[in-house]
Parts: sequence; structure tokens; C-alpha cells
Amino acid sequence: MKPVTLTLLFLFIAPCLAQAQIADADVAYAAKEYETALTLYRQARETENRPQQRQRVMAMIVRTHNALGNALEAYQEFFALCRVAPFSEHFDCIPLVWFTARPFTPVGVTSDERLALQWLSPSTNPSNVDNPAASLLAASILLSSAQAANRSKAVEQLEQLTFLGNATEQDSAGQVRRQIAMLAQMQLRRLRIAALKEEHELTAWESIVEKLPNSLQGGPYYVLGLAYAKLQNDEQAVLCWMRVPILFPENRPLAAQSLQEAAKALRRLKREEEEQTLLDELRRDYGDLK
Repeated sequence: MKPVTLTLLFLFIAPCLAQAQIADADVAYAAKEYETALTLYRQARETENRPQQRQRVMAMIVRTHNALGNALEAYQEFFALCRVAPFSEHFDCIPLVWFTARPFTPVGVTSDERLALQWLSPSTNPSNVDNPAASLLAASILLSSAQAANRSKAVEQLEQLTFLGNATEQDSAGQVRRQIAMLAQMQLRRLRIAALKEEHELTAWESIVEKLPNSLQGGPYYVLGLAYAKLQNDEQAVLCWMRVPILFPENRPLAAQSLQEAAKALRRLKREEEEQTLLDELRRDYGDLK
């Protein structure tokens, strides 16, 4: 068979093979068989050559790593997506950091922080283009750093990103920019919870959350729950936290953290039976997380 014929045959077969792999991966993902889904999505990425479908596969790899609790891998894959599509229609797969699971102690720079610093430095930014989505993720990672310099860098970057809300473009890039600005504002509010005094201060917070699409509301609702808990309104805090597993199910670490916080609030409210229900759900559905 002539080489040109083989090439044409491959161009015909590859999309069909990738489509079948994606379909099987989607079924596995829906069934919460995440390891199987990850393998199939990776295979599809190797054979899929249609740009839009390839971006979707890359986004699903991010979501699957998130579901498995593979934080560093999720960050790496999202940054890879940013390199090929800075304003991807699948931006909502962004694995933003909304809480830190490690003790806040002065330790060395972690692997995820090194990755984030690389993207925020003009000299080492792998994309070499305007990439606010990557900057937002990097800043969210550094906001919980044990290093004061890294936290300051994160705050500076987030403050810059909030101005993207003035973007006038009506295309998908403009929409993503505005969503990035709102998420940056909610990231900065993680630092303002300790200073809250009155519930009316949360009106602006709630307005931001409500303007975001459902797929991006999970983290902001988690932060809003912390704010209500700080103001000793545990009833409202529980309502916020319970939204997270519904609105952002693929971020299982965030969903589990929200359920934990809700369970503690229910204990303070002396609603022991509901608390136990959440604890049982945590053990049953999230016990495998790292």
C-alpha cells in the first residue's frame, strides 16, 4: 500500500477511534470509575486531532484528576490546556484552590507552588501570551503558601485579575475574562473572612456568586459558607456548603471539605442526626481520597 494511502487511512480511522474512546471514557466517568476514565481519556488525547474535541478531552482529564484528588496532576493538565486555548470554552474545569489541607507551617516551596511560580513569572511563563486563566489558577495555589512572598505575589496577581471584569468583548474570551475577574474577587475574599463584622457585608459576595455559572459556583459557595460561619450563622453556612457537592461534584476534595464543614456546623446546632448522615456520606463516598 502506498504511503499516501496509509496516511489517508489513518486520518479516517483516528477520529473514529478517538470518538469511541471518548464515549467509553464518558460512560466510565459518569459511573465514577475514574481510573478507567482517565486511562481512556489519555488514549483519546493521543488519537484525537480535532481541536475542539481535543480541548474537551484535555478538560475531562483535568476533571478526572480532580475527582481522584490528584491536585498536582490536575494543575499540570489545566496549564497544558491553557497553552493551546487560553480562553477555552471548557474553562470551567479550572481546579482552583479554595482551602489548604496542610498545616500552615514555614516549610519549603512545594511542587505545586514551583509550578505556579513558573506560570506567574514573565521569564518562565510557558505560554508567552496573555493567559489570565493560568494566572488565576497559579495565584489560587500560592494564596495558601507558607511563604509570605508567595502569598503577596498571589494577592498582587488576583488584584490585577479583578480588572478583567471590565472586558467589553462579547465573544467567549470576554465572557471568560469576566468570570476570571469574579473568581479572583472571591479568591481575595478568602483573606477577608477573619475581619468580617456584619452580615450585610456579604451582600456583595452573594451577588458575585449568583452571577457566575453553576459550574463555577462551588468554590465561591464554600468561601461564603466560611463567612457565614465566622458570623455565627451556621444555618446559612450549612446551606452554602451543601450546594458544593451538587454544583461542583467533580471536585471531590472540595465537596468532601464542604461536607466536613457542614457536619461541624450541624454539631454546633445540636442536629446530631443530620451531622451523622453527612459523616456517613463522607466515609462512603469520599473515603478513597488522598
